[in-house]
Amino acid sequence: MVPFGHPGSRERGAVDALALVTGVALITITTADALHTLVVTRLTVHEWWPTDWFYRKGWRLWRRLALRITDEARREVLLGVFAPLSILGLLVAWVSVLIVGWGFVWWALRADVAGVESLGDGIYFSGVVFFSVGFGDVLPQEGLTRVLVLVEAFSGLSSIALVIGYLPSLYSSYRERESLLLTLDDLGNDRMTPLGLVSSVVHDGDLDELYDLFREWERWTASVLESHTAYPMLATFRSQHTGQSWLTALGVVTDAAVACISTIPGADQRSPMRLYRRAARTFDALADRLHVEPSDEVRLTRDMFRDGYALIASKGLATYPEEVAWQRVVRLRATYAPQMEGLIDALLTPRGFWSHPVHDLALPTAAELGEGSRNDP
Repeated sequence: MVPFGHPGSRERGAVDALALVTGVALITITTADALHTLVVTRLTVHEWWPTDWFYRKGWRLWRRLALRITDEARREVLLGVFAPLSILGLLVAWVSVLIVGWGFVWWALRADVAGVESLGDGIYFSGVVFFSVGFGDVLPQEGLTRVLVLVEAFSGLSSIALVIGYLPSLYSSYRERESLLLTLDDLGNDRMTPLGLVSSVVHDGDLDELYDLFREWERWTASVLESHTAYPMLATFRSQHTGQSWLTALGVVTDAAVACISTIPGADQRSPMRLYRRAARTFDALADRLHVEPSDEVRLTRDMFRDGYALIASKGLATYPEEVAWQRVVRLRATYAPQMEGLIDALLTPRGFWSHPVHDLALPTAAELGEGSRNDP
């Protein structure tokens, strides 16, 4: 037996202490990160939280790979598998680090655990306890180690319970987000535009149906703000339907609301204004949460606005003078468009929204049916 004062004994004591500190640090950091991701719902932005770092670096690498693919369909396939794979990878990483961390603890306390002689033995024993396998080939001998075994077993059961509760909640938020996209339709077969959406809903100067649409999207936007700031990985989930994205859909509806606010007297006291305020906050919060820089690219030109202004005026609606409306729309879009464009670029969102699959379905439009009815005898 080596005397306590022997240099070898002191070295082993230092190694055990270092192993214990390392294990406790790994367990603490991983547990805190899992609780921050799965349990804490308060809006927080911590650049160096492991999960935030994992998604930020992982998405940038995945995005770089996707940009090498020129075929848009194949690129969407690659982008579509990132979210489910990243969730699986994150859960595996949490479990692995916790098991390794506890393995360091058991190795440091190996004098009180029969059957643990090396770090590998400690990690093996940790895995057996974590998953509550209980072979009985490695046994704790003292009271403290027996208590710690129960602590690790409880952490393993808690982790599984959190995952069981987390995944249904995550996919429920995804389904709620996607369902309203299927109702967004300007009754045409081309790429949807904000003014095209307004034109398809407003008839004979009646704004009630349009305001109802904005009211529904205001509630949807509030739901997206809550779910995507609590679970930012939802932003990387792609739509199941070709030519559709929750981000571009929100952009289309928000731009339509802003066009109404800027052009139609009284719209700034109704649902378009409420939708605009919810959407602007959502774009800003998500850009902050995902560490996305605003874009300085301006996509709305005076000529584009002039065409839209004429379209709204043609619906029999009272309007502000064109110059007044232009100043209003510039001011309003400055509060959300840079963040919106930055998110679209960062997430490689398709620039455009179609109400139907763009590759094989051409439904008759209202205009085409109208032309046919006028030609009937």
